[in-house]
Amino acid sequence: MYGAILATAKNTILKFAEQEARQEEGRGRADHAYTMIEAFNISPAIGIKSRELYGSIQNYRYNKDIIDDMGVSINNPALDIAGSASAFALNIPLDRAISKVRNLKAASDAETETWAKIALALGWNTWNVGVENKELEEVKTQAKKQRKTTTKKREAFVPKTKKSF
Repeated sequence: MYGAILATAKNTILKFAEQEARQEEGRGRADHAYTMIEAFNISPAIGIKSRELYGSIQNYRYNKDIIDDMGVSINNPALDIAGSASAFALNIPLDRAISKVRNLKAASDAETETWAKIALALGWNTWNVGVENKELEEVKTQAKKQRKTTTKKREAFVPKTKKSF
């Protein structure tokens, strides 16, 4: 027990230093949620649950622009969020089931090569075999264009300030 506490404390300190170094080196902002997750690894079950919750939150942050645009589709990131949230809260691995359904859908696509269909049916993920999700990529491209035009419109209404010396 004491060894696990000592190892967790050491790993937490190292993760904190890693996140701080990341910010100082200009590789982005320090994300101390990873430090907290490392601290929760005192118990593997709690560590896994904290990673599932954080993954669900991060998935929402990255995909909130396209969730409404996707509509009802197996490719909607909202399903990933709901699946990982159910794995966290209810201990039901819906995220894995959603992933398997997506793999089978990609394997049934006519454009997918035969070797990739076999690999997808055997459990490999689409990113492992290089199969792109065209529907999701289209929606992401449209959302990016929309964000760009919205930003330009906002900038047009911002009054220019005079510099006085």
